[in-house]
Amino acid sequence: MGRRQKIKAAADGAMTVVFLLLMPYRLAGAALHEWLGVAMFVLFTAHHLLNISWHQRLFRGKYTPYRTVLLIVDGLLFAGMITSMVTGILLSRYVFAWVSVRAGVLPARKLHMLAAYWDLVLLSVHLGLHGNLAAMWMERRSGGRHKTVRLVCGRILAPAVVLFGTWQFCRERVYDCLFGRTAFVFYDFSVPLPVYMLKYLCMMAGIACLVYGLQKGLLRMGAKRKAKRSSF
Repeated sequence: MGRRQKIKAAADGAMTVVFLLLMPYRLAGAALHEWLGVAMFVLFTAHHLLNISWHQRLFRGKYTPYRTVLLIVDGLLFAGMITSMVTGILLSRYVFAWVSVRAGVLPARKLHMLAAYWDLVLLSVHLGLHGNLAAMWMERRSGGRHKTVRLVCGRILAPAVVLFGTWQFCRERVYDCLFGRTAFVFYDFSVPLPVYMLKYLCMMAGIACLVYGLQKGLLRMGAKRKAKRSSF
């Protein structure tokens, strides 16, 4: 892994950690939540600057179904992140207190929470669509044991992560937040912040593994159909 790739990986890893800290905002506290939001903005900007070549290639080359889906997901994720940041500034009571609005606070809070939970799903889908990079990294790290690692991860670990992530998703009633059925999220303050971060991480990992599995399945089906057509 080159120096630039290591910087990208570090920035993306830091952004994921900050995002997980942002989700249980009441446990982190309002002031820390706002500063984490600022850190998220910096990392989000750095992510796009480090991947500027992706932006430069947007209008070049052929758009395959995979590339089209990836562009749609990334576009929605970008819109969701910007919405979270703008509404966060409007709701700020500490870092951007001079910008905060008094009128329309409730709609802004609803939109902020709606965007945050859609960011959770879209970021997970984004990671799943790029799962091949993680798979390649694991194969390189496993040396000659890549077949065993692939078997354990594909047949045992991934299904377990999907099931546990789905259970957490339903237990925390995330679907209510996604469709604006609730304006507030209630947290058990006796549960430590790292535990809530782990819960959201499990949800993200479950969605990412599910998307990656579906993607691999569709690619295999497409390859089989192409092979059948070429045989005639």
